[in-house]
Amino acid sequence: MEYGAPHETGFYALTEWQKSWESRQKTQQMKTHLQTPPRPTRSNAFIRLLAIIIVASVLWLQLGQIQSSPSTAIHTKTPLKNISWESLATEIEALRIDWNVPGLSVGVVHNGRLVFGSGFGVKNEDNEPVTLDTLFQIGSTTKAFTSFLVAQLVDEGKLDWNTSVTSISTAEFMDPVANEQANLIDLMSHRTGLPRHDILMFVWTTAQEILSRIKYLQPSQGFREKWQYNNHMFNLAGQIAANVSGLSGGWQALVKERVFQPIGMVASLTDPRDLPNSKDHSRGFNAPLIGYGSAVVVPYDDTFWTESTMPAGSIMSNINELTRWVSLINNQGLLANGTRLISSEQFRTIMTPHMLVEESDPEDPIQDQFYGLGWALDTYRETPRVQHGGNTVGYSAQIDTYPTHDLGIIVLSNGGGNPAPMVISQTIADRILFPKAKRSFWSRYYRYKVWKQIWKAAKAKVHKIASRHWFTKPTQPLAEFQGIFTNPAYGTVQLDLRPDGKYFDFELFGARRDGFTAGIVGHWEYNVFGLYELRKLGYVDYSAPLFDFEFSEDTSVLRVNLEEGVDSIVFERV
Repeated sequence: MEYGAPHETGFYALTEWQKSWESRQKTQQMKTHLQTPPRPTRSNAFIRLLAIIIVASVLWLQLGQIQSSPSTAIHTKTPLKNISWESLATEIEALRIDWNVPGLSVGVVHNGRLVFGSGFGVKNEDNEPVTLDTLFQIGSTTKAFTSFLVAQLVDEGKLDWNTSVTSISTAEFMDPVANEQANLIDLMSHRTGLPRHDILMFVWTTAQEILSRIKYLQPSQGFREKWQYNNHMFNLAGQIAANVSGLSGGWQALVKERVFQPIGMVASLTDPRDLPNSKDHSRGFNAPLIGYGSAVVVPYDDTFWTESTMPAGSIMSNINELTRWVSLINNQGLLANGTRLISSEQFRTIMTPHMLVEESDPEDPIQDQFYGLGWALDTYRETPRVQHGGNTVGYSAQIDTYPTHDLGIIVLSNGGGNPAPMVISQTIADRILFPKAKRSFWSRYYRYKVWKQIWKAAKAKVHKIASRHWFTKPTQPLAEFQGIFTNPAYGTVQLDLRPDGKYFDFELFGARRDGFTAGIVGHWEYNVFGLYELRKLGYVDYSAPLFDFEFSEDTSVLRVNLEEGVDSIVFERV
């Protein structure tokens, strides 16, 4: 199945990559120099950004620029003829079982063709098999579609990368520097200074409800000082694009008209509420990563929350149609009929390393971790890679492309919060590009990461329990702590004392009130209470609270530590 034009030119020239050892050494020296910088002030934040851009530029040179002449960049000969697809399928199935994922759909795209595709496991509680047409939520891999749309509108002169977003939208930022300077590149490279603040997606139902509250969200870093992932910024970029496009259907109409239709993504969806009505779709599941507990199907209602942040993560698609998308990306926005959906200039802007994500361990196979616009850019075993993952409730996905090989790997799964798509995608890359790589390497690699996170959480819990002030009492009778408390961004907290007189029924809600953030709160120490249950997520732990609820002495103010790196969120009694 051919979905793109003949792929003559990769946007990284392999010859440049092979000959650029000196540039790589220079890049590493510059990155080492930046490892322990002084904390930027407002006056030197621009200097730090400039330094990062210089590093990114050296990296870009070492990878090779997009060339207009097909004779200046030739794809590496990828040894697909030596691949045993049957053996690979057996390995993928073993990894699926090992990582406790109910179902997977996997595709390998080379030279614009789906050269390997297969479903594994089941797509629903009725044990129906996964196919290449089975729709999955693809989560944050949606972001690449949004950056592509914005770039198209820049091509048309309807948007400018450097325009302050507060001048072309109603959004505002708490940080006055971001409020004045933040542009579309800042939003889509995650460098506004805002941490995730993801809970808002589960509290509000529309993009506008969230975007009108950005001004109340506290940043945890200075503007352009550090890469920090934030879904709301892509939500804002998508809404800006929709507003200037002139289409009445918003971002959904924009992505359908400008991407889905031109490349033939006829079954893909943008509204999560449409998924149950599709003929071939996967249900979402939650299952333990460690051990072999049963996977539990996620109710449809609990998967609809992406409607509040569609440009950041609401697309549902399948292997057959994402093959078309990956082929378009590997061919730099050029269709088989010669139609260009995006200019080379804007494509380069998307694929330029705009922000350093993190420093890599020198021994790690993944190096040079930067973020473009909706895509993560790195080097995988010294090979340029463009990739992104996606996670929603009940689903995980991974799309990796290796432009110098015109290779793309797509893994869609119905296991929520599961690293299996990364494990499988990188295992496939090793079998195709690096046959001497150790088998089971990536499964052990991510298993170690999971255990490391579990160990870190366990140590934090032990410390919290050990430092608890036991047998202390609150300043008021428990009944005085119940009530309704509000915050302009996070909505409403309601606490109702249960009949047992010891615990409270808790719910955090805004325009959305479906019980997703409902649970049980109990006393911890002094005027601090804790969240011990989140019902729909299946979280139950009475040994230590997930979040702290700290009341003022007169119980009129409630502070909850809902977001790392910022002050506790303040709710005031109504």
